[in-house]
Order: sequence, then structure tokens, then C-alpha cells
Amino acid sequence: MAALDDFCSVVRDYSSVADFIIIYILEAHPIDEWSIMGTEYSTMKQHKSFEQRVDAAKVLEKKNIPCPIYVDKFDNEAAFKYAGVPERLYVIHERVVRYVGCAGSPGPKDFRPAEVREWLGEYVASRK
Repeated sequence: MAALDDFCSVVRDYSSVADFIIIYILEAHPIDEWSIMGTEYSTMKQHKSFEQRVDAAKVLEKKNIPCPIYVDKFDNEAAFKYAGVPERLYVIHERVVRYVGCAGSPGPKDFRPAEVREWLGEYVASRK
């Protein structure tokens, strides 16, 4: 999960500039729906309860991610409001969305923490 490592690097490098969170949402590729084998998540089933979702988020928590991990409500409110399936990166500044990673793109292939790093770097430079 190189993209997750890249995200963690951005969090560490810019934690003095921005607050970061992860919202754990529904499984994108559960074994009982659209499975993609080869990851530690490839044996997970789609959550049938909020408690199962929390348990799945604990797998992610074991990766020592340097920001809080929240769990989406079981009605998937955050996933729907932010088009979060399977992954999205947002920069929200002064209550306005300034950057959306994966906007209009399905799948994690456009999950680009480097773009968030670039945006934050430009933001920091503009404040000097």
C-alpha cells in the first residue's frame, strides 16, 4: 500500500500546517461482493453492522497512521456526501473544499497523496 505510506508521509510533514483524519467507510472490495485478492483486506466481508466496521477499521489502525481514524456511520453518510468509495483525498480550508483527489475517477488509481503535498506546499509558500 504505497499510497497509504505516501499519505502518512504527508501527514507527518504537514501536521503543523493542517489537521488530517481518515474516515473508514464501507469495504470497496469485500470477498462477498467485488473481491480483489492479495491484500490483508481481501478476506474481509462487507460489514453487516457498525461493530464489524469498527473492527475492520482496527486493522487499519494497526498501521500506526499518524492521524485519527474515524468510522463512518452505518448509513454511509460520509461515503455518500464525499463520494468516498473507494478512496478520496480532500483539502478543506476555511470550510471550503479546496482540493479533491480522485474527483470523477473511480478507484484508487488516482489516489495521489503527492498532489496533496504539492497543494499544501503551495499554501505554506503563499502565507510567507
